[in-house]
Amino acid sequence: MANETNITYRQVSDFKIPNIILPPEQANITLGKWGERVPVALKQANRPSRQARHDAQGLP
Repeated sequence: MANETNITYRQVSDFKIPNIILPPEQANITLGKWGERVPVALKQANRPSRQARHDAQGLP
């Protein structure tokens, strides 16, 4: 079976990134409730815990 996809790529550093363009009917999609929460969850996961902040302040 031959690969007959006509995907072009661009070189970024050592990586090849596919040039993908959404069809016009899919270009204006909304993320929805859960898609919008992902960036918030990532920010919360990367911040120091309450105990780590407490220890960094040198409080007993």
